[in-house]
Amino acid sequence: MKVKITAIRKADYTDLQSVYENPIEHACDVREGQIWISEDGEKPDGLCDSAWESMRWFVQELAAGRGNFYDGWMKNPNSAMISCNDGFRPVSFYLERMEETVRPFRTILLVVCCFLMMACSSSDHLTGGSRVKTVSDTLWAYSISHPDGFTVNITTLTEPTEGVVVAYAATQGCHSQKQLNRVVRHAMRHDGYVGGWLDKTDSLYYFDSSRIFPEDSLDAAIRFGVKNKQIAIYVLSEGREVRLDK
Repeated sequence: MKVKITAIRKADYTDLQSVYENPIEHACDVREGQIWISEDGEKPDGLCDSAWESMRWFVQELAAGRGNFYDGWMKNPNSAMISCNDGFRPVSFYLERMEETVRPFRTILLVVCCFLMMACSSSDHLTGGSRVKTVSDTLWAYSISHPDGFTVNITTLTEPTEGVVVAYAATQGCHSQKQLNRVVRHAMRHDGYVGGWLDKTDSLYYFDSSRIFPEDSLDAAIRFGVKNKQIAIYVLSEGREVRLDK
């Protein structure tokens, strides 16, 4: 089984460092929001060795289908919150088993929540804070079960199968849950699509507000992508990137 590892919080105790720690050139380079995927209890590439030693047993237990640590410690019994052993700049990691069998139920639940939310919202409050947060929370949960990426219509929470997806420059670089609120707000005011993808070079899961062009309008999609400083656009029906940085 797969286990998703997310860097949730990073502390930096500079007062303790100045008193007790010898100066070092290269300290921890983990960033909040970084994501790693462990498969069958194995250490993911790029994860700090020291952090892995702290969480390894928990990851392997989750990967083996076990959990419910310390008799009800976590609200989600298939998860754990573990910190690394650096006393000067500790990082808290959220571990969660990714269960393939819960995808349909989770997706249905998210759609129902979205429809209920829409029914209770007037058109005058389309981008109200409560609605933004609700949609943002559902997309964050959706990303957990879709580590390879997704493009979602935020009104129906369905994934389109055709079209050319192009991200807006306005939401470039958003990877935290707080930043996802900005992506959702932009999507509500524009085309209503949000995309997510895991960048394996820095282990961050990025979110974008996107526009979808018809596949016979590739030239228009390319022009829009260049205007928004994108390095690539994505053809859904072919599962293919079209690079713009060549």
